[in-house]
Amino acid sequence: MENKSKLFVFFVFIVIISIFYFNFSLTNKQIKSVYETESEWNEDENDRTCQWISIDRDYFFKRSSTFFFNDANLLTFTYFAKAKASLNLVFIFYVHLKNKEIITKNISNITRSIGKRKNFGLSYIFYRFDNKTYSRIKDKIETFEIKIKDLSTKKATKELIQVRVKNIFQRNKKGVFLCSKCMYNTRVEDFDSVKWWIDMKQKAGYTKISFCNNSIENHEKYTQLFDEYKDFVQLEQFNCLPNLYDNSSKYFLSYSEFSKLDNGLAYHIFDSVFIFFMNECYWANIDKYKYVSVMDRDEIVFPRNLKFRKNSEIREYVTALNNPTVDSIFKDLNCQYEDNNMEKYLDSLAVQIGKKKNSSFYFKNGIKFPNELFMTLFESIELYFNQSARKKEEKHKIEAVYDKKNNKKFVITISSANEFDYSLKLLELHRKIIGPYYEENKDKLLIDKYNSFYTIVGSSVHWVFGKTIHNTNRSLATEIHFNTMQIDYSTLKIVRGRDVAAVNDNLGHLSHFKKGLRMKPINII
Repeated sequence: MENKSKLFVFFVFIVIISIFYFNFSLTNKQIKSVYETESEWNEDENDRTCQWISIDRDYFFKRSSTFFFNDANLLTFTYFAKAKASLNLVFIFYVHLKNKEIITKNISNITRSIGKRKNFGLSYIFYRFDNKTYSRIKDKIETFEIKIKDLSTKKATKELIQVRVKNIFQRNKKGVFLCSKCMYNTRVEDFDSVKWWIDMKQKAGYTKISFCNNSIENHEKYTQLFDEYKDFVQLEQFNCLPNLYDNSSKYFLSYSEFSKLDNGLAYHIFDSVFIFFMNECYWANIDKYKYVSVMDRDEIVFPRNLKFRKNSEIREYVTALNNPTVDSIFKDLNCQYEDNNMEKYLDSLAVQIGKKKNSSFYFKNGIKFPNELFMTLFESIELYFNQSARKKEEKHKIEAVYDKKNNKKFVITISSANEFDYSLKLLELHRKIIGPYYEENKDKLLIDKYNSFYTIVGSSVHWVFGKTIHNTNRSLATEIHFNTMQIDYSTLKIVRGRDVAAVNDNLGHLSHFKKGLRMKPINII
C-alpha cells in the first residue's frame, strides 16, 4: 500500500512537471511563431540614425516616446500608422527584472485610440498589466523592451523599443517645467524674439524650459544664446518626419523636403509630431517637477500678485494714484522676481480657487497687441474728451478706427462715474509715463511682436483657447490646450477627458502676444 502511494505521488509529480513544461513550451512556441513567419523588408539606411523605428513604411514609432509608470501600472506610447494600415499588431514585452528574471508577454488586445487624417493616423497606446504580473514587476524592473509585429503583413520592427521606466508620485518634486512647441524655419532675424521669450520665462520664475528644434538657423548668435542659457534651456533636436507621402526609397524626410512634395500634409504631420514631443516632454519630467506647462513661443503666464483679486480693485487702485511717476507706479505691489515664484503662485491658486488637491490650471487668453493699436485707442479717447466738456454721470461711446483700409474699429464704452474717473487716470498715465517711454524707446524695440504694454482680458477673448499648467500628480496625458487623461492618486483610477481648474481673470491669465488683429469685435472699458 505504501509503495502504491509513493508511485501515485511520483506520477502526480511527473504530470505537474509535464504540464508546466508543456505550457512553457507552448508559450515559447507561440512567441517564437511570431517570428518564424516574419517577412523581410529593406530597412532604410537612415533608420538607425533618425528618431524613428519603423515597420517597413506602414508604422513609425518614436524611439524615446515609450514610458512605463511603475507606481501607476501604466504603459503609454504613441505612433504613426499609414491610413490603410491594418493595425493588426502584436506587442511582445520583455521585462528584465533586477533578480535577472525575464518576464515575456505576448499582447494583442492593447487599448488604442486613433486620430486619422488624409494619409496617416496617430495612435495612442495605454496598457495596464494584470494584477498578478504587476505584483511581480512593480519596483523590480531593470530594463523593459518591446518588439512589435504586424500580423497582416508578417513584418516586424528590426530593433527593440526601449521603454523608459518612471514613478509619478514622487514626494520631492519641485519647480515648474515648460514644454514649448517645435520651432521650425527660425532664422537669425528671429533671434531677438527667441531671446526675449527665453529671458521672460526665466524672469517669471519658471525652473527650466524645453523646446524641440527642427531648423533653427546654424548661426553663432544662437550658439552663444544656448550656451548662455545652458542651465535653463533644454534643446531637443528633431531632424526628420516619417515619409507618409509616397513609396519612394526614402523612409524619412526633412521638413523642407516634405513641404516641397505636399506642404499641407507636411504641416499636419509636423503638427502631429509635436504631440509626440509634447507628451514625451511631459512624461520625461513628470517625476521631477511639480508642474509642467505646455505653451507656444508667443505665450506666457506671468505670476499674478494676488493682492488685488478683482479688476474693479485694480481700477480703484489706478484711479487713486496721486501724481504717478515711473518710480512710484505699482511700487507697493512688490512684483519681484525670485527663484520658483511661479511655483509659489500656482500653489496659492489652489487655495484661492478652492479646488481639490493636485489640480491642473487652465489659463484663459489675454490677448496682447502691439502698442500702435493702443496709441490709436488713447488718441481717440483724448480727442473725445478734448472736443467738449464730458459729464461723468452720462454714458459715453467712443469709436476708434484702427485700420481705415479694412474698416477695423473698436468701440470704447464708459458706463459709470467710476469708469469715467478710471479713463481720465489712464489718459494721465499715458501722457506722463507710457507715451514718452514708448516714443523714447520705439526705435530700440526690435521685437515688434512683443513690445506691448497692454492686455485685453475677459469674455471677448476667451473664444481663443488658453493653455494648461499641469499638476504632475494629476494629469497623465495632454494635447495642446488641455489634459486628456488624469489619474486619481488614492485609487490609481484613470479618468479620460478634460479635468482642469479654470483660472478666473481676477487671479491670472495667459498673455498671448499677437502681431496681427484677428478677432471678434470687443467693447473696451
